[in-house]
Amino acid sequence: GMGPPSSGGLAVGQILGIMDNFETIGSPLDVENVHLFTQASRLAFADRARYAADSDFVTVPVEGLLHKDYLASRATHVGMFQDTEATYGTPPGKFDAGGKDGRIKTTGTTHISIVDSFGNAV
Repeated sequence: GMGPPSSGGLAVGQILGIMDNFETIGSPLDVENVHLFTQASRLAFADRARYAADSDFVTVPVEGLLHKDYLASRATHVGMFQDTEATYGTPPGKFDAGGKDGRIKTTGTTHISIVDSFGNAV
């Protein structure tokens, strides 16, 4: 069958799912909303680092990571006024426990988004 979505898509799904547990008011760039987004991102990327891998070799718990109840439980770890420790959770469903990659990272991929005062994004 078809493999799971890219880890970036999985992380975005988790970020949005975690944020669904909060009421956002005002502009997306208001301090409170940006803080909420960064806290949700930290949790999603902790899960991504733990569970996202090549599905030809491990079972990736995509459904569990995107499950509404799991994301609601992850949302309880969001600190509204301070950073909280971003550790991975334990999603429902079957998956491989895996292990931490001990290799030293010497390169990586990054990207940047730019938004001007008119809301145009690059």
